[in-house]
Amino acid sequence: MSDEPENDSPARRRLHFQRIAMAAPFEIVLDADRPEGELRTIADAAFDLVEHLEGQLSAYVGTSDISYINETAADRPARIEPRLYALLKTCRRLYEETDGAFDITVGPLLKTWGFYRRAGKMPEPATLEGARQAVGMHHILFDDDAHSVRFDRPGVEINLGAVGKGYVVDRVVEALRGWGIRCALVHSAQSSIAVIGKPPFDEGWRLGVTDPRDRQKALGALLLCDSTMSTSGSWEQFFEHEGRRYSHILDPRTGWPATGILSTTVVAPSATEGDALATAFFVMGVEKARAYCEKHSAVGAVLIAGASPEDFAVHAVNCQMVSPEGMA
Repeated sequence: MSDEPENDSPARRRLHFQRIAMAAPFEIVLDADRPEGELRTIADAAFDLVEHLEGQLSAYVGTSDISYINETAADRPARIEPRLYALLKTCRRLYEETDGAFDITVGPLLKTWGFYRRAGKMPEPATLEGARQAVGMHHILFDDDAHSVRFDRPGVEINLGAVGKGYVVDRVVEALRGWGIRCALVHSAQSSIAVIGKPPFDEGWRLGVTDPRDRQKALGALLLCDSTMSTSGSWEQFFEHEGRRYSHILDPRTGWPATGILSTTVVAPSATEGDALATAFFVMGVEKARAYCEKHSAVGAVLIAGASPEDFAVHAVNCQMVSPEGMA
């Protein structure tokens, strides 16, 4: 649906289109530089693409390509379409670059901890250890000639929850550019965001970095143009046990929830990469995330570290926060 324009100036007029997709609000914001009916048609086509990709990527959809891989690849090679194959290869590269902090085979751990169904719980030690044996991208064997993957043992499962939204956002941005859109913002649940161009009368899109004490407020904003921003936070899913808080963001290497970070916000050339790195940096901690950004100059991060939302420190690497006034 379309919202009312923000004000009466044609140059500042924006249209907001939204659908629920991937279990979250998915929004496309377009500057109204052409007839509204034409923009609505473009937005509808973009949302159709989102729904198609959700049907391909979701481990919660029994007919998806990911479900097919999970059901098949332990017995025989699972051949998949080229773009999904390329995504899985990107995931393997990021797995290697982050020393396993980002890992799409974390599915068995998510189930063991109850986060797969949003019902977090303490796992039995033996069950947790069994799940750990099936985690690690070294268990996925790639065949570049056949565009197929195979698991080297039973029990391995792919879950793209830490990268799927970013990938879909990238695909939508690619489509919008192909349709001639020069100024837009695309986001999935405000956690994976990409912008095209910059809005009129501003240097870029002002995107807020959430204050962990109050998610309705921002500590500051990042000013972006033709870029992406992805956020992971411990507030998304968690449970408490014996006075301790356990987040849904798991360290694939230990099998336990990551600690020490409240949220990570990553600026990257693609939302796919940013989405994955936001999760990886949450697991890696401040110093290793800083080292990664120093080695990869196109990646920036704002890391909020602390034991609780009332006690934290902000670390910015390769980026600088500005005033949140006038945020998109």
